[in-house]
Amino acid sequence: MIKEVKTKEELDALASKSAPTWEGLALEGLEEQIKAIDDKVEIVYCEGKTYNEVYGLTGDNAYPDDLHIVFLVTPEKYDLKEMMKWKLQYGCRWADDVKDNNLAREMYEGDAD
Repeated sequence: MIKEVKTKEELDALASKSAPTWEGLALEGLEEQIKAIDDKVEIVYCEGKTYNEVYGLTGDNAYPDDLHIVFLVTPEKYDLKEMMKWKLQYGCRWADDVKDNNLAREMYEGDAD
């Protein structure tokens, strides 16, 4: 079951764990695809609209309202090798990088006005 996250606390927790993250994935069939690779992970997502509201993203820096940002919640004892598999083989980003880059871009674009 794929769970939706909606709060700053939930999103900050994913960032603090550097959760593997993809922007713009379709949810249909996703659980089966991810579980075929690794059945130890939990899949959660956030709508773009929610992510924008939580982190104050605006203008060109904001996600489309209906875009899905998908995160994997990995077991606590996952080693770096397992984490890198998601980045190198499956093209994820880390949740803290996504958050930090968006906030930095928001601040930079805000200064340009």
